[in-house]
Amino acid sequence: MLAAGHACGLPAWRRLRLPPRNEAVVVRTLQLDWGRLMADQFGTVARLRQTLSMLTIRGARRVLAHTPVERWPITSWLRGRVFRYGYGDSELSVTVRGVTLSLPGGDASIVPSLVGGYYEELELAIFEQLARDASLIADVGGNIGLYSCVGAAAAPSIRVVAFEPAPLNLDYLRRNVNTNGLAERVEVVAAAVSDQPGTARLHLADGIGNHSLAAGRANSQTYVDVEVKTIDGYFADERLDLLKVDVEGFDVHVLRGAKSRLHGDRPAVFVELLTERLEEGGAAPQELVTMLCDSYGHVFVVDEPRRVVREASREELLALVEERVHTNLIAVERPEQVAVVAGFIG
Repeated sequence: MLAAGHACGLPAWRRLRLPPRNEAVVVRTLQLDWGRLMADQFGTVARLRQTLSMLTIRGARRVLAHTPVERWPITSWLRGRVFRYGYGDSELSVTVRGVTLSLPGGDASIVPSLVGGYYEELELAIFEQLARDASLIADVGGNIGLYSCVGAAAAPSIRVVAFEPAPLNLDYLRRNVNTNGLAERVEVVAAAVSDQPGTARLHLADGIGNHSLAAGRANSQTYVDVEVKTIDGYFADERLDLLKVDVEGFDVHVLRGAKSRLHGDRPAVFVELLTERLEEGGAAPQELVTMLCDSYGHVFVVDEPRRVVREASREELLALVEERVHTNLIAVERPEQVAVVAGFIG
């Protein structure tokens, strides 16, 4: 059965007397097996790099939460390097609370936390629950459409108006709205929001979550001129139920331009208390506290890294400003909305 080539040191499968066709099949099978093995090895290495990358980012987040180091530019730079080590620069896709989102690869501002599954988990859960009983939502700083899509998916009759001025963000926002079949519920407005209508210069940063009307915040020489609207002007004859604001330091300006809606409608307000960014935007952080506490009977602090929701008094909020703590706030007045947010305490 063995060929005479045994003494020549030929591989065992070559010493078998196989018809030429069968021999070719064996060779092809071995090639395929080798290809699958290499693909598995490369896949394993890629998964290992992603795991190590995300473990490092999540660990640093827990350790550095509410410390000055968290806000150092080099911290953001290192997070971006670690993330790209694991995930590269290719476009990514994630599913968050039932909606699928396309994400720009290589972004170090919000993409790592979205991919890691921990981006504003508590806030999104509260926002989604409030959206189920809402008719009209304003998403100021719509970014890639996370809040707009989650809110629009919460109720079939809801209307969401997403304001976003940055060109790249707008592309992803529109695409994600369409991908999730929410185009009839989400109105995309290519504009910034502030306290006066008109035009302004939007400074574009490297990260999709860092564009700002404040030049110092974006730390960039690249800019575009954009249209600016106000909440009171856009929703003059409508009742607003939810107002989410994430505008990198111009939050006070947005609320100044929403005074009529805040006092008349008492929509639930989601906003950031980021002392340095508010100052870079030309506003006193204390004004944000005053506006919320004067208009609302309940203001809650959402501490995402520690997964804590708690109600805070005016004095406690002002103390956070003095301590220069970065955190998120939810202001509510309507009894049914107060009950929803309070349900997340503990």
